[in-house]
Amino acid sequence: MFECPNLLMPNRPDLVQKVREYLDQFDPPHKIVYLRSLVSSPRLSDHFVRNLDSSGLVLVADSFLSEHTMLGDHPQRSYGVSLEAWAEMKDKVEVVDEFHFMDTTVSRVQVWPFDPSTLDLEAMKIAVALSITDLEMDYEPRICGAVRDLLIDYEIEPYFGA
Repeated sequence: MFECPNLLMPNRPDLVQKVREYLDQFDPPHKIVYLRSLVSSPRLSDHFVRNLDSSGLVLVADSFLSEHTMLGDHPQRSYGVSLEAWAEMKDKVEVVDEFHFMDTTVSRVQVWPFDPSTLDLEAMKIAVALSITDLEMDYEPRICGAVRDLLIDYEIEPYFGA
């Protein structure tokens, strides 16, 4: 019988150690479903906004991938905030439903259950990789390749059928 591990949050202090210990049980390349079975996606919701004061915010999603892989970013930068921070800022920004794809006045705010700025680089790589859905990777193969590059040290293969 399959034993499912306890699901961990990406802000757990010993996350990288737990991930390595768990993946060592399996032969590489590791399917991303193994990582998803151990660590929860931090992504709760996305909001496209105008008038965002991004000072002090950290890049997530495509913007993080663009900084750490060869993926080119969208004109709209993506920032991560905690649920508490979103509650404080949502009335100070203009939430938009429609905008031109080249509109640089729009930013994406991704809401996480904790402050993403508390993560070190390795934990952030794992968190961002898991925040990207299978459908997003399937729809945009470049994102899938960027996630693969991001997780190369863990020998994780995000492609379907891997």
